Amino acid sequence: SLERLLLGEAFYYLGRASENDELTKEGFYLACPGRYFCTDLVYTFLEKGKNEDAKKMAIYAREKVGTQRKAADIKLVMDASLKDGDFGNCYFAFKDLQQFFPSEINSAVLKSGAYCGEKQNYIEEALQYYDKIFSEEKNPVIEAKILELTYRMKQDDSVMFRLKSIADKNPDSKDEEAKWRKILI
Repeated sequence: SLERLLLGEAFYYLGRASENDELTKEGFYLACPGRYFCTDLVYTFLEKGKNEDAKKMAIYAREKVGTQRKAADIKLVMDASLKDGDFGNCYFAFKDLQQFFPSEINSAVLKSGAYCGEKQNYIEEALQYYDKIFSEEKNPVIEAKILELTYRMKQDDSVMFRLKSIADKNPDSKDEEAKWRKILI
């Protein structure tokens, strides 16, 4: 109802003005989804490090829109879940994006999906995603990740020798991997 939306917006503004996140959250749950501030508020909570709250809000908004959800709704769940360390929700949001919005899968989304799949032990699928990333961007960190997952699947010692060779040729790759993970999480 209109009264609920107005009350939610009032809570949102009061919470923002007083820097009271509980009031801001109350405004979110009363008025979202559909209001202009909903998505921004989830990302604001992520920036503040309130990842669990952000994830809950993103999931709530996605469920409220039901079958009318857009790629941005699913991407929001994926981002918030990844930041919260909920790799299951992240991975299944990625799978929803793949199924319903394949045109929205860019390199960053693919990296996040591969990482979440790996963390959920969907090794074969994660390996396919990393292969796709590597085919587009020849990167020693991605190549090492492919070899690591291949080793986990096959336990082949020759893979470890190739991995060591890559590490020796790219001594800065550990720093690059750390930057890459920091971007993801």
